[in-house]
Amino acid sequence: MKVALLDHTGYGRDDYSRQAWITRINENVTAQRNIATFHFVSRPGLDGEAPERAPFMRSETSTGVGTYTLVGGRVQRELRLNLSHSEHQFIEDTTYGIRSMMSAGTFPSQYVVDWVYTERPACPDVWWGGSKLFDGCMSELLKIERLQRSRQWDNPTTDKYGTRTDLEITVYSTFDGASDIKKTSVFSPIYHEALDRLVEELTDLFERAYAAEPGDDYDTRMFDSSSDRARELAKKELPDWNDYVLKSGDARTFRTELREYSAEILQRVRIDLKLK
Repeated sequence: MKVALLDHTGYGRDDYSRQAWITRINENVTAQRNIATFHFVSRPGLDGEAPERAPFMRSETSTGVGTYTLVGGRVQRELRLNLSHSEHQFIEDTTYGIRSMMSAGTFPSQYVVDWVYTERPACPDVWWGGSKLFDGCMSELLKIERLQRSRQWDNPTTDKYGTRTDLEITVYSTFDGASDIKKTSVFSPIYHEALDRLVEELTDLFERAYAAEPGDDYDTRMFDSSSDRARELAKKELPDWNDYVLKSGDARTFRTELREYSAEILQRVRIDLKLK
């Protein structure tokens, strides 16, 4: 299993986090509750060829109600379990989750999970006194991976219970905790609005500069790549919300800061390109 951390500025825009972001906005999910998305693709055969089945995603939200177990003898302690977590909720869901797909025979014989997006990293196992008491979400995902990698679902003539070398799951995440999710939900739309506007204005400057170049060696590829260069520069130069100490009520301040920063960037580019 692979684990990857995504750039927080891409939350809601990249292919992995978009469904979680849509769910959070549409259902007004509080920042304390995590959302996980499971992405399914058609199971390829041992030859690598897969039947033409459309991929799909399904998202689940944590319940927000913690479940605890009491451990210890004379000195007792409450340990939190993962029963409320979004990944566990989807895996155990008998209506449309993994359990229901297994009952229907669609997982893992027809579909497999190729990636999972969870806003916060999948939780570890619960341990006490050197012994594991309960599987965390990461261990549950590893079990799903081991299940779908079993060759028994491919009806091989030999090594029926062997393990395939492919069908690995990648688990993506973006945030460390609820405070990061809350900040992003407030300031990300402001940042992307400013970013898109800056890209548009930079693109115009680059195209004007290239259009003004004399001579027969004019490179049209440079003109055509203006938008890509503009976005690369804008993302590099424009600060995001983590570059400031902001509270949820500072949206207007953040918007003003980005407007002023954008003006400075545009002025520098005008000078560099010798444009008025």
